[in-house]
Amino acid sequence: ISFKKYLASILHQYGVSENERPEDIEDDYESVYQYANNTTINPVYNKNGVLTFCKAELTTKNGKVTMSTHRYYNFDLQMMKLIEFSDIFIESSIDDLTSLIKSNLMKQLNVKTEDDVINMGYFNLDNLKPTTNFYIGAEGITWTYLPYEIALLSVGETNITAKFEELEMLMQDNDLVARIKK
Repeated sequence: ISFKKYLASILHQYGVSENERPEDIEDDYESVYQYANNTTINPVYNKNGVLTFCKAELTTKNGKVTMSTHRYYNFDLQMMKLIEFSDIFIESSIDDLTSLIKSNLMKQLNVKTEDDVINMGYFNLDNLKPTTNFYIGAEGITWTYLPYEIALLSVGETNITAKFEELEMLMQDNDLVARIKK
């Protein structure tokens, strides 16, 4: 009996379609939620032995989009390995890179102070750091922050781009970086 109550509670909370409902469970719920998750993987950059894939996920509830996210994976095809943060950036430059990303976010949002950014739905910018979720483009590198990483869900994903000219002094002096900047 307790299992039936537990199952009825789950059905009530998450819903189930009419043809999936066990016949012997009595419930009083009215809503049935249909969730779907669609994942696609596509190349977004392929130049000079550097390949970037995007894993895009689209979540829907009752046919309406509830969240869209993108995760990027960068590969060095000459070395046949996933590109790590330290392959591109000087480790001691993390603070300068963080400042650049914050500054570019404020430019993108057309605001003057961090309080203005916070008032737009972003969290404490002291937690904003460069992540491994970035993609390489012809003009620079773009970091993508998923919902709740630095902002409310209503803000959605945040993309912050830094041009190669801005990144020049923060990048390694190696063959990979030379190929990326070509």
